[in-house]
Amino acid sequence: MQHLDHERWVLAAFDFGSMTAMHMVNRFERHIIRQVLWNALVPDLPELYERAGVGGNLLQENISLSTHVTDHGTDPDSFARRYDSPDERRKYVMGFYQGRVWKQGGPLLNLAAPGNFDDEAAAFHAQPFEDATAFRASLNYYAALFHPELFHEPPLLNQESRTETMFLYGLSDQIIGQVVARRAEVAYPNLVGPFLVEGGGHFLCWERPRVFNSAVTCFCRDLIGRGSLPSRC
Repeated sequence: MQHLDHERWVLAAFDFGSMTAMHMVNRFERHIIRQVLWNALVPDLPELYERAGVGGNLLQENISLSTHVTDHGTDPDSFARRYDSPDERRKYVMGFYQGRVWKQGGPLLNLAAPGNFDDEAAAFHAQPFEDATAFRASLNYYAALFHPELFHEPPLLNQESRTETMFLYGLSDQIIGQVVARRAEVAYPNLVGPFLVEGGGHFLCWERPRVFNSAVTCFCRDLIGRGSLPSRC
């Protein structure tokens, strides 16, 4: 952002990107005006969640439904070698958009709402991961959960954030549970929402783009064309 000459900005993030957002709002608080999060991970505040009646561990909840976190993270080199062609890598990633059996013997579960990604749309989103280097690099977020030495610096993930935050949750997400919306109420004192969105899931910005974009525009309306920010921000 400094390279682009932006001094202040609004963050938008979901999934692992929300971990990056957590770190940024804690490390660079004066630069972050607001943030928009959807189907996101929330700060690690187990005692506060327990007192609020929404206790539990998101990582463990996720692992109970799917092996993809441990598959990707414990030995990412071996995992990447399982998919040794562009076609195999593309098909694997398409499953994130179209549903899959996430754990041996388990049911088919969806991240996205069924039907929101046809074959063409899912292949479009999966296309970057046909490249072996990109596919392997994408596993490093998972690997860092099990190999903290990979972090450039210790991430700031266990603090309440005073940054004004809008939180949305696509209700069709069967992997990151709706409880994160309740936990967001605890973790973000200056919260707008949470808003529960029907007809969309984990990839809310692509599944319900009109709803998502209008929510972000409304949340930031006073910053648009009002001189509240330098014109380049």
